[in-house]
Amino acid sequence: MKMLKRVNRRVNLLGLIFILVVIQIFSFNTLKSIFARDYHIKDVQILVSINTDGSFNWTENRTFVLNGDFSWGTYELSKKGFNRLENFSIQDEVGLYLRNESGDDRTFEIIEDSEKYVVKYFYRVHDAEKTFTIKYKIIGGIKDFGYTTEFYWKFIGSGWVVPTNHLKATVILPKEVKLYEINVSAHGPPQGRFEKLNGKEIVFEVDSIPSKTFVEGQINFPSRILNLKSESASQSTPIPKEWNSSKEYQKIPITLESVTYYAYEIERKEENKLIKGWFIIDKDNRIVLSRDYYEKLALTATVTKYAKKLNELKKIKDEVELLDKIKWKLIYDETPYSIIKTISDDIDTLILEKIPKDLSEEYLDSSISVPKSIIMELNDKFLNEFTEFVSNDMTEIYIDTGELTSDTSDVSALKVFGVIKVVIRKEVFNSFKKGFNELKEAYNIIESHKDPWSYEDASLFLEKYEDGEARAIAYGSWFLRSLSSSVWKGSWNNAFKQVLPELISEPADFNIKFNKWFSDDVKTENADPFSYNKVINDIESISSHFMLYKQFYDTSLDYSITKKVYSEIILNSLR
Repeated sequence: MKMLKRVNRRVNLLGLIFILVVIQIFSFNTLKSIFARDYHIKDVQILVSINTDGSFNWTENRTFVLNGDFSWGTYELSKKGFNRLENFSIQDEVGLYLRNESGDDRTFEIIEDSEKYVVKYFYRVHDAEKTFTIKYKIIGGIKDFGYTTEFYWKFIGSGWVVPTNHLKATVILPKEVKLYEINVSAHGPPQGRFEKLNGKEIVFEVDSIPSKTFVEGQINFPSRILNLKSESASQSTPIPKEWNSSKEYQKIPITLESVTYYAYEIERKEENKLIKGWFIIDKDNRIVLSRDYYEKLALTATVTKYAKKLNELKKIKDEVELLDKIKWKLIYDETPYSIIKTISDDIDTLILEKIPKDLSEEYLDSSISVPKSIIMELNDKFLNEFTEFVSNDMTEIYIDTGELTSDTSDVSALKVFGVIKVVIRKEVFNSFKKGFNELKEAYNIIESHKDPWSYEDASLFLEKYEDGEARAIAYGSWFLRSLSSSVWKGSWNNAFKQVLPELISEPADFNIKFNKWFSDDVKTENADPFSYNKVINDIESISSHFMLYKQFYDTSLDYSITKKVYSEIILNSLR
């Protein structure tokens, strides 16, 4: 009996232990089921509709995959980059949530501080896929830069601690424009992509976005499709920090495509040098930040300044009067060489004094130099025209008339040389005259001009001025040198005496050979009697003058003042 009781007690004890173990396992699994939860974002669909007043409506469908029990969520929005938030709402497949602070199911509240809005919303769900639709309106989120307007916004911020499988954001402009008028860029994961569907819709799309990773889009489009008289668009910003307005050249009126703008000269000290640039606004005080428009308007402001304020008009007039002394009849006149040399010396002095004081190295980096490619491009343009004319003249005089024979004697070579001498002088003079006429056109533009300057007139003036001056001075000096008999004597001994017999040995090929020799070998030291190096130096000196002008309007030059000014205006506008 006692034995049986012991057995029963043992069985009961084992059963009790078994029951306790089962209860413990069940309780652990139940607690694990209750407290273990995770989630990720399956899909985000965003639609941004930009309004004509510069505000925009935001609609966001955010789909969560929720594992476990969930009863609330948050949505944060930074206050940076806009004026205020309006008409916030949140809903799910059942309907809208109510805004109150009860914490009840299907309600939301907005907690606001100086840096952000935090929306806390309440719901109940267990192991489900759920989509929330969030809508609001942003006032002052579009930046107005004058000619261009910018939408620059984060579609996904870096605060999400879970990954997002897929994002698609569509931005719709209020009116359709040309595709080339829309500039788009995006920042975020490298697998992202964007597309301009048409002149009104732009789509951004990204897959597999890691946690704590932002995605943002930037769209620039013409301001003309908006009406930005209200606070819905962010208006212009002040001049960049550390810059000051200069004492002169303020609110210079200039035009582009018949629209009036105003240029203000700004300055600052940098390494003991005073550097200056242009700050340009439109008639509504909006800053011009389109690179293309900024460069064109800065060019116009620069021409305005140096046309009148620094008496560039008198300088061009003096040049025209000096160069007008170069005439073809100097060849036939018994002009003392001393007079010719005086003209040459005056031209050299003119070149040295070309740079206005306000463009001197007092204000500029002394390392500035003209890229060789620019000099050679301009020179080759002149030389190719010149060579073609010389070659055509020789063909007309010798080839077409049958005057040229295969006789390679010194007498025949000297005869050809005599004709070449006249032809070269003639075409050097013609090239000079072409440049001189362009320079006079530039003078006529500036002399008859009345403010305000337009970009169209300013760019034409600079084109005529640079091309005309470089050609007139380089070839005018060359023509004066060609009047010296000693130059031609050296030319015969150092170049023509050796090459002419070969050039005239086959009359039929004379034109081709002469053209190649003259266009190629004239650039070598052997052809120095042509003073080609002096031509290059003259062109370089004139180009240096215009390169200094470009400092104030060409942002593509690595060392230009304008690149520095423009970059800082852009940065300042984004602060």
